[in-house]
Amino acid sequence: MNGKSKCYFCTAVTVFVKFLHGFAAAEIKITECFQALQKQELLAATHRISNLCGEVRKLKDLERILQKRYGDLLQEQERVQNLIDAYLQAKIQEEISAKNCACEMAEAEAAMIKLCDGERTTPHCAASVTLPSLSRLSLRDIQSQQSSTPPSGAT
Repeated sequence: MNGKSKCYFCTAVTVFVKFLHGFAAAEIKITECFQALQKQELLAATHRISNLCGEVRKLKDLERILQKRYGDLLQEQERVQNLIDAYLQAKIQEEISAKNCACEMAEAEAAMIKLCDGERTTPHCAASVTLPSLSRLSLRDIQSQQSSTPPSGAT
């Protein structure tokens, strides 16, 4: 090899060695970069997991509160439904009592009318007082009643 070629060869080797050193340095930097990214990703993942756990806790608390409210609303609905049922039952009982009272009064009125219609021959119709019929009185009974009562003009 001549001198010029030798110089080119040395330069090429030097450049190649520098290239290899640069390439090795780049690989080291790439590895360091990936390690830093991995560390950052682990920290970020831990942070995200922590945030997600906090969100899950909040959602569980909210669900517990909403379930309690729902239970309270169901109890309130049942209480109101019982009040409505009791009111409706009382209303029905009141209507039944009113109908029964009306029926009893109608029956009593019908009995009173029947009783009064049966005694129309007497001068006064009264349900509690029964007057003897004139056909039952004998002449002696009438005379004894007249003699026992003083005349209205004599004193």
